[in-house]
Amino acid sequence: MENKTVDIIVNTFIDMLKKESISKISIKRLMNRTNFSRQTFYYYFHYGIQDLCKYVIESKIIIEPDIELTIDNFFTYYLSVIDRILKYKKVIRKIVEEYPLIIYKFFLFKIDKLLFRATLNNKNLYNIFNTSTIKLLLIHSLTGYLYDFIFILDDNILKNSIYNIEKSFSEIKSYLLGI
Repeated sequence: MENKTVDIIVNTFIDMLKKESISKISIKRLMNRTNFSRQTFYYYFHYGIQDLCKYVIESKIIIEPDIELTIDNFFTYYLSVIDRILKYKKVIRKIVEEYPLIIYKFFLFKIDKLLFRATLNNKNLYNIFNTSTIKLLLIHSLTGYLYDFIFILDDNILKNSIYNIEKSFSEIKSYLLGI
């Protein structure tokens, strides 16, 4: 969906979110600021502001990796997601506060998809991982940690969370590779 029109809409929305809550942002006001019509907005975001919020998260936070994901580099990619959350924390927090369940499910879906890709190059790992409850636990844990990074303000707690994520991921990776 990358194009200049979408970029203008998304960046204007982000600028507005920095100053006000989602509930105060109407499509009409947003589009007046972009000088595009409402029809243009709905052409790209069929379901309204909720669609736009998902797109902001997908295009700014959980972007498609530019490398082939493996179980070895997944954690590095995940840390880059955390960095982007911290960069857009105020905006992402407002989106999550407005649509908590929808965004949580969206995070689950994206992390599941990325982990699926990360295990594809190892048939044994893929079979074990994708038929076990470990996958569900890991996906929910990683999604929960993303929510922590959105809402926790204390840097020491954030550093501790990164350590816990790394430790958990390392233990699960060792378990899976050792089977």
